[in-house]
Order: sequence, then C-alpha cells, then structure tokens
Amino acid sequence: MNNKKRYNNKKKSILKIGCFLGVINIIISIIDIITNIENIDFLIANNLIAFICILGICRMKIWAIFTYIAVFVVNQVILVLCNQWVFFQTLLPLIVISIALKKIDEMGL
Repeated sequence: MNNKKRYNNKKKSILKIGCFLGVINIIISIIDIITNIENIDFLIANNLIAFICILGICRMKIWAIFTYIAVFVVNQVILVLCNQWVFFQTLLPLIVISIALKKIDEMGL
C-alpha cells in the first residue's frame, strides 16, 4: 500500500510541474501586457481564464484541460491575426497541455 501511495505522489508531482510551467507562462504574459498596450483587454482576460484553468488542472479537473486548450487555440488565432505570433509563446502551453492530457484518466469532473 505504501508503494502505491508513493507512485501516486510521483504522478501528481509531474502534474504540479505542469501547473508551475503554466504559472510561469502567465507571468511571462503579464510582462508582455506591460510592454504591449495594444491588446491589453484581450491579454488580461486571456491570462485570467488561463490562471483559472491552471488552478483547475492542479485540482485535477477535466473541464480545466479542455478550457485551457480552447483558450490556447483562440489566443494563437488572435495573435496570428494581429501579426504578434511568436513561436516561443506556444512552447510552455503545449508542454502544460501534453502533461495534463497524459493525466486525464486520473482526473474527475
């Protein structure tokens, strides 16, 4: 029984690393908000929703994963349309999404 608990803690620690990367991505986006005044309303709303989703992923909720994916896709489309898309902005969210999708079978609603 003790080995099973240790194994579950390792699996949850990977998810916590993904959540930490998500928070780092939000912090980087906040720095972008400070330097980019053009889309400030969109960026604030996007970061607020992303932060709620990261909290949901940390609490192992399935809705948070799909909401985070939807926000990520909408964000990327808007950035492409505004000619502000940067490849680096996709790396951390894709890592968070891949970690979360690996753990989706352990999550609840």
